[in-house]
Amino acid sequence: SVPHTKSQCCRMPFKEIQKIRELGHDSNQHDSLTKGAFADGLAAAPYPGDAAHHDIATVSEMNEYCRSLNYPGKVSPHGVFFLLDSKDTPGVAACSANSSMLFGKEPAQLLGTSFHDLFAQSERIKTALSAEDFYSVNPVVATVNGSKVNVILHRGANGVAADVEKLDGSDFESKIEKARDAASKLETCASVQALCEQVTSDIFDILGQDRVMIWQAKEDASLKFITEKKNETFKESLLGTTWFSTDLPPQSKLDYLRRQYSKLVVDATAEGAEIVTTGKLTAQSICLRDSTLRLPHQCLAEQMGAKGNKSLGTYPVVAQRRLWALVVCSHKDAYSAPFQTRMAVEYLVAAFSLKLSQMLDAELGAREEALIALSSSLTSQAGAESEVEAKIKVFVDAAPEISKAVPHVTSLAVLHQGKLTVAGPAAEEAVKKVVSKVQEVWKGKQGPHTMVMPSLSTLLPDLASAAATAAGAVAVPVGGEGGMLLLLRPEANATVTYAGDPSKGAGIINRETARVHARRDYTPTEVKLTGRSEEWGQSDVDASNNLASTLAAILGAQAGAGAEVVGMDVAATWEVSARLQKVEQRINSLVKEYKDA
Repeated sequence: SVPHTKSQCCRMPFKEIQKIRELGHDSNQHDSLTKGAFADGLAAAPYPGDAAHHDIATVSEMNEYCRSLNYPGKVSPHGVFFLLDSKDTPGVAACSANSSMLFGKEPAQLLGTSFHDLFAQSERIKTALSAEDFYSVNPVVATVNGSKVNVILHRGANGVAADVEKLDGSDFESKIEKARDAASKLETCASVQALCEQVTSDIFDILGQDRVMIWQAKEDASLKFITEKKNETFKESLLGTTWFSTDLPPQSKLDYLRRQYSKLVVDATAEGAEIVTTGKLTAQSICLRDSTLRLPHQCLAEQMGAKGNKSLGTYPVVAQRRLWALVVCSHKDAYSAPFQTRMAVEYLVAAFSLKLSQMLDAELGAREEALIALSSSLTSQAGAESEVEAKIKVFVDAAPEISKAVPHVTSLAVLHQGKLTVAGPAAEEAVKKVVSKVQEVWKGKQGPHTMVMPSLSTLLPDLASAAATAAGAVAVPVGGEGGMLLLLRPEANATVTYAGDPSKGAGIINRETARVHARRDYTPTEVKLTGRSEEWGQSDVDASNNLASTLAAILGAQAGAGAEVVGMDVAATWEVSARLQKVEQRINSLVKEYKDA
C-alpha cells in the first residue's frame, strides 16, 4: 500500500515550527535527506543542517501557510505593482521598487500621485476603474513614455490594485485566431482522452513553450499527467506519472476553482521587487492573491528547478463544479506572454471545459437513465411479493444489473431488521465485520451517513486477506436499527508510477531556519497498490445513494442520511457555458483596443 504523505509549500513562521514540534510528528521524521540535481541557475541549496532539524507539516497547517503566500511583500520584476488608495480619486498608496523600469520614476516620486495621470490615456484608466467587473475591462491598454503597456486591475482585501506589464503585441492577434480555430475543432473529439490530447497539442502550438501537459485531479486527490506534448528541450517524459495529492494543496485547488484564471511564473530565478508603501501600511499586509505579479514561493521555485524549467503557466479546467485538471505549460528559460495571449488560451480552455462538461453530462445522463429503469424494474418486481424476505431477494438477485449501475461492484449486502443478506463472492464473515465497523461509526456524533471506504484493510487490518473479493466498499443507511446497503469492490490490483518515492515524504521543513523545501526526488517509482479497490467517484456514490433510496422504497423504510436521489447538475454546465461567453466577449475586443491605444 502507499503510505500517506504530507507536503508543505511555503516559508513558515518560527512559532508555527514550534507548534509542529509540540505536536510531535516523530513518525513522519525523515531519516535522511533526499538529494537531487537542480537546473543550472536556480539558487537551490541543499537542505541546511542535519535530518534532526526537519519535519513535515499537517494538511491543515499547510493550507494556512498557503494562504500566507499571498503576502510576500514583493512582486515578480517583469511588471510594476500599484495599490490605490481610492477608486474614485485613485492615488498611489504603494508601488513596487522597480517602477523606473516603465515609468522612469522611483517609488518616492509616485507615492501619493494620481494613478491615472501616469498614462497618456488617463480617461481610459479612470473609466476602467469605475467598472463593477474588472474582468470585462482587463487588460486596459495604455501608453507610458511612448511604450504600450497592459494595466490589469483587481480588487483585494486592501482595495483596488493594478499590475502594469510591458506589452509586445506583435503576434497576439494571430494567437487569438488560432485559439478560435482550435476551439471550433473540439466538437470533432469523440472521447475525453481525444479531447485532452487535442487541447494539449493546440496550446503547445499557440504558446510555443517547451512542454504542455494536462494534470488531472483524480478522485483520490492525487494528480496524474494524462497528456503531454514537448520539444527536445525536455528529454524525460512525465506522461502517466502520478503526483502526490499534496503537490497541489487543497487551498491552492480552491483558489484555482474560485478564480478560474491563468497563473504565470515568468522566471522563477528572478529576484522579487520590494513593495514600497506609505504611512502605516506595510508591504507584508498587502494581499497579492489575484495579482498577475505574485512571486512563486520558494518551494515551487525549487520544484521547478528540480524539473529543469524557469517558467511555468497554469490554466484551470473546471467541470461539474470541481477542479477537473490543470493545463500546465513549462519552459526551460524565462518566458513571458502578454495578457492578451493568456486570455486567448483561457478562451480555449473554457471551450475545453464546456465540451468536457457536456461529455461528462452525457455519461451521467446514460447512467441516470439506466438507474431509473433499474429502480422501476426492482420496484415493480418487489411489489408483487408480500414477504419482506422475498422483496430483499428481488433486490440482491439484481446484483449483475447493479454492478452495471455502479461499475466494479461484485458483491452487495442488505442489512434489514438485524438480518444480513449477501450476494456475490465476498465471504459473509468479512461482510459481517464491515457491517459491524460501519454500525460502530454510525453510533458516533455524525450518526448514520453514507460511508466511502476505498481500503477496508485500513479500517480493519484483518480483512487484508479478503481483499480479492472485498477491498473497498460504500455503506448507505436504509431505515432504522442500523439497516444498510453495502456495495463491495475487489482489489484493484493496479500499479501506479509515482513522480518520486512516496515513502520518503513530500516536503521538508527545517525547524532552525523556518524554511520549507520541495522534495528533491521525482524519479518515476512504480508502486503496486494493494488492499485498495477502484476509487469511488462522486458519480459512484450518487448511484449508491439512489440504489439505497430504491431499496428503502421497496421495504417501506425511510431512506437514510445521504441517500437522496441525485441527478445531473445542469446548472454546473450552464456556469461553464457562461464563463466561455464571458471570455469570448472579452477577447473579441482586445485587438481593436490595442490598435486604438
